[in-house]
Amino acid sequence: MSEAPIDIESAICKTLTCLPEKLVVDFANCVAESTGRLAGQSGRNGFFTRCWEGFTGRSAERQWRLNQNFAEGLDVTLQWLTELTESVARSNLAIGRVHDTVNRMMLELVDVADFSANVRDELRASTSRLEKRLDALASELARVDFIQGVQLNLDQVFNRWRAGRFAGLSPAGRAYAALECLWWGTFGDYCRYQNGPQRHAFVEDAMNRVTAQLAEDARCGTHDRVDSSWWLTSGSAPEQLEGAAALSYLGDTLDPVRSPVAFAVAHTPARLPLEMPLRATPRRIGDALVRELFGEASRG
Repeated sequence: MSEAPIDIESAICKTLTCLPEKLVVDFANCVAESTGRLAGQSGRNGFFTRCWEGFTGRSAERQWRLNQNFAEGLDVTLQWLTELTESVARSNLAIGRVHDTVNRMMLELVDVADFSANVRDELRASTSRLEKRLDALASELARVDFIQGVQLNLDQVFNRWRAGRFAGLSPAGRAYAALECLWWGTFGDYCRYQNGPQRHAFVEDAMNRVTAQLAEDARCGTHDRVDSSWWLTSGSAPEQLEGAAALSYLGDTLDPVRSPVAFAVAHTPARLPLEMPLRATPRRIGDALVRELFGEASRG
């Protein structure tokens, strides 16, 4: 597989629209976790590193400044994080997580004398901007027509699947990718902040659509059993390997105990979790993925 950087206009980012959102969150965490030098990205998933290089444009000057003494370069880093968040992050989930990370950094640096006033001012300004965006999103969530956006998100994701945009992924990986795109989108925002019959109806709709599309891809009935090796195999073409790497990156926080089917689909480990059946129906795969990813206590 090519090790070229991945930019926001790449095919994989246009197909998996949740990738840029997750990158922004991981970049914020990378900044917060780093000490002494901004080298946190080097120890992360290789897919993240390639996204990072593509999103920064591998600017020699910018990279040099980011790699300088952390205390001296943090204001530059925060400015870049702000640019990236404002241009890429759209979901309440991504913006909220970046806000929490930046706010935590601000609290941690209150008593650290080595950090400049510029850094503290940039942190305060960044927190203020993020809070305004969260307030705006919260107002949207309360509007009646927000439901239309949720339905549109649902339709767009499954239309993309039906059009073959997920063809480079394993059959079960297509379902996982669709659900991740929903989780990071308007659909996920609604499901995280609402509870009741309407939420249940949306989740059930997603479950039925996943099942139907899996059956169509497998050319079988919704209750016909298919070997898990087929569900999990993506092939060895470059775009298929790229897709597998993207799914592994998206699922880097999945727990094989709490989310065994999603973990198996995202990572295709040599030893599958015991809860992953050796032969599974489209209904079994679809129901399990939706429950694991959209269950009441499934994800943070």
